[in-house]
Amino acid sequence: MAWFLDNDECSSYFNSLCYFCKRSNIQNISPESLFKIENNDIWTEVIIGKNDVGISKLIEHLKISDWVSAGVAYIQEDNSTCPFCQKETIDNEFRESLENYFDATYTENSALVDRLLTDYVSESNSINSLLDRIVSIHEQPVPYSFDIGLFKQISAQLKIKLDLNLNIMRDKSQELSRSLDVHTTSEEIEALQAIIVNSNDAIQSHNNLVATLSDSKARLKQQVWHYTVNANKAILDEYNSKKSQLVKTITAIKRGIGVAESRIEGIEQELAALSQIPTNTVSTVQDINASLLSFGFTGFSIQPVEQNRYQLYRGDGTLAKDTLSEGEVTFITFLYFYHLCKGGRTESSINTDRVIVIDDPISSLDSNILFVVSSLVKDIIKNVKSDDNHQFKQLIILTHNIYFHKEISFVNGQAQSENTVNFWKLRKSENKTSITNYQNKNPIYSSYEMLWRELQENIGSPIAIQNSMRRIIENYFKILGGMGDHDILSNFTCPNERLICKSLMCWVNDGSHCIPDDLFIDGQFASVDEYNRIFEAIFEKTGHISHYNMMMRNTNNNLTQLAV
Repeated sequence: MAWFLDNDECSSYFNSLCYFCKRSNIQNISPESLFKIENNDIWTEVIIGKNDVGISKLIEHLKISDWVSAGVAYIQEDNSTCPFCQKETIDNEFRESLENYFDATYTENSALVDRLLTDYVSESNSINSLLDRIVSIHEQPVPYSFDIGLFKQISAQLKIKLDLNLNIMRDKSQELSRSLDVHTTSEEIEALQAIIVNSNDAIQSHNNLVATLSDSKARLKQQVWHYTVNANKAILDEYNSKKSQLVKTITAIKRGIGVAESRIEGIEQELAALSQIPTNTVSTVQDINASLLSFGFTGFSIQPVEQNRYQLYRGDGTLAKDTLSEGEVTFITFLYFYHLCKGGRTESSINTDRVIVIDDPISSLDSNILFVVSSLVKDIIKNVKSDDNHQFKQLIILTHNIYFHKEISFVNGQAQSENTVNFWKLRKSENKTSITNYQNKNPIYSSYEMLWRELQENIGSPIAIQNSMRRIIENYFKILGGMGDHDILSNFTCPNERLICKSLMCWVNDGSHCIPDDLFIDGQFASVDEYNRIFEAIFEKTGHISHYNMMMRNTNNNLTQLAV
């Protein structure tokens, strides 16, 4: 099999198969009769009457043979009037002379010219019709080679020659005495015949394809694939190389997946076996009783009585359910809930995902137990936030108790902002509940934070700001830091600043008991701004400016410039 060299060969072969029906051969031109007429000697022959007739010399001298021949038809047998001169000159002798001049040979040649002219008209019309049909057929695409442009060009040239020859032959028919040359059309006709022969050969090849269509389609597929593979050999080689590597990788991964699945199946079987161990209940009871003892509840303990059921007993073995205080009931209930969050009532529920909701677990509890409950809640919060947690999906805590809220939401005495936490306030008025979302900002502040917030936002009157400054200095410097007025004042060397600081300390010492008159001489807000500046300087000069910046959210740490 000869392979296609390029895409054009493939396309040509494909197009030939698209026309799956056989095609008829193109009718070729049969020019034999036409050529005989064109090559007849009659066209160059001078056709005149006999030379030995008396009137022949005059006719030949005047070269009026054709004119006389045309007028003979107008001579009437019973009329002596001449059709030429209109005189009474026609007699029997003249008639006989004309008949002898235009003898049988002349008549036969004249008839031959007319017959050949008629035949040429018929042959020309047939050839023109054939050419028009061939052009019409090949105006549409065909599944074989046919040069329609060249065919139309040569056809036009042939038609011009045919028309010229017809005019020449008509002239000969009118003037038999003239010798005329007829154009030969053999060159044009032979060129057209060659085009038709080549096309018929292509048609035969096409018909052979149609006769073996299934084999031809199979060959086309082979040719196309062979061409495609060769044209993309580099790409295919690269693909096969990468595929081989990927297959090896996939095989290794699948093998690893199989090993992992086997391990998972084994672990799940172990987990199922462990879930059925009855000591799970005993372990939970032991944990609860240990918690009761560690928190000082020594008057009762919890014991299992049947599946998922427990009873409280006193030390003497009597049931304790009727003698427990409200606080004890609340605490033991929360303690049971705390351990239930880590386990489950059934084997199948131990590892299920869960959302935990805790609603005010601290009613009727003293401050010590409230702290214990808060610690347990913090432990749950820690588990929920842990990266290792895959079971606790959400924790919702509801409370009316500000102290409990502070215990579980404040870290190191500060309200913390985390992206995993949302704060909400629910208010009920006139049987309607409104909800306010604070996102991750804790709306509850510690007392110390609220003092700083008032200074930061300049909230309240000068008296309120005075009280906030007093309480901050008392708590931070005097109570926690053990510093006196002298310790603070000694850091100011500038007499003016020292005077203002001393005035502030007096203001602090006065507190809410009195309002110094000198604060309001030049306008209260201007004086408050001045004391704010000195308040900041106290932290800066005592080496505690970082605490000031943290509490005032001063991220730029731009300090007010003070004279030294």
